[in-house]
Amino acid sequence: MHNRLIICNMYPLPENIGSSMRTMNYVRALSTIGQVEIAYTNISEQVNNDEGIFSKKYHLDKEEYPTDTLRRLYYALRGIPYPINIFKGKEKSQIVELINSGYYENVLIRYMHNTIILREVEEKHRRKVLVDVDDIVTASVYETLFYETTSYIKAYKRLLNKILLNKYYEKITRRFRTVFCSESDRALYARKGSSTFVVPNIYENDEMVKQRFGHGHNNGHVLLFVGVLSYHPNVRGLKWFIETIYKRYSATYNGAKLLVVGRAPSDEVKNICSRYAGIELHADADSIIPYYEAAKAIVVPILQGGGTRIKILEAGLTNRPVLSTPMGAYGLDLEEGKDILFFENVEEFMTKYKKLLNREYYNMLSDNMKNIVIRKYSRKSFDNAFYRILRTS
Repeated sequence: MHNRLIICNMYPLPENIGSSMRTMNYVRALSTIGQVEIAYTNISEQVNNDEGIFSKKYHLDKEEYPTDTLRRLYYALRGIPYPINIFKGKEKSQIVELINSGYYENVLIRYMHNTIILREVEEKHRRKVLVDVDDIVTASVYETLFYETTSYIKAYKRLLNKILLNKYYEKITRRFRTVFCSESDRALYARKGSSTFVVPNIYENDEMVKQRFGHGHNNGHVLLFVGVLSYHPNVRGLKWFIETIYKRYSATYNGAKLLVVGRAPSDEVKNICSRYAGIELHADADSIIPYYEAAKAIVVPILQGGGTRIKILEAGLTNRPVLSTPMGAYGLDLEEGKDILFFENVEEFMTKYKKLLNREYYNMLSDNMKNIVIRKYSRKSFDNAFYRILRTS
């Protein structure tokens, strides 16, 4: 049995958010061909038992990125832009030593900001490394790393940092095999001579497939938004949807409702939800199933970000149609009008939603979405794509 190592941020159990789901998909695939060790920076207090899935665990001690200008300049001159993590301590040194000793057959690094450790990896071991980008922070999601500012100096510093971060990404993709979760993301960073691959985000849940959700067409005019409610793209998109679209929607349809369900709602989310009639905020729900049962359709009003929205795939298994902004469905191979409905403004939303009042069309759209999730975004698809990469090493 060969040893494999995964380096990530949050310890991926409980498997309750998209990043943990993707990490655990890798773990399941790797555990079929060898023992899996894990190095992580954070752990949830909810973890009670991981059933020994990892043969060894390392906790990586992360330095805080400096806030003063001089130290940030020092980091930048070393080629370490924000938010690239710098690790320190005995366990980090032990991991580097093990990689360079040839102990690991494969090393998978989740997220580009955990790759600074690769500077210490010897050339002969670089082909064993895979970098899973997942979420490209140099694209539109970059701005979510900072609070708003009117300072031209701060804005200029952020621009310079973004340029350095782009260059850092490009350097990593030239030197190491890099994995993206969609062809759209890969196209942004694929360079001549680089080894880039795609392993799709997936959602496989037998319980959701077997669950009887009832027929959503009978649920009046109830919309559902699901997501982590402290994540800036979710907060911004939800606020935009409520202020520009829900106001018209609720004035048009009697009994209109918007169910907002997710973890750790920010004060901004609590405030916006409390200001409008018919909006119900359900924080940290034990189960999402009752809310899917109550909904007619799912809304994904995301305006910025990268990666793929696993919540769209989850919604697909519930036989509920999805209305999304194009960015919300970024990276998913879905056909407008056949699998999903896209909108970018209130007029488009109202027009697309009206189509769902036709029961036959409602059934067609929701059935197509469920079938494509089962067929194309299954664990088999993930494993096949990942194993093909491993065979190229």
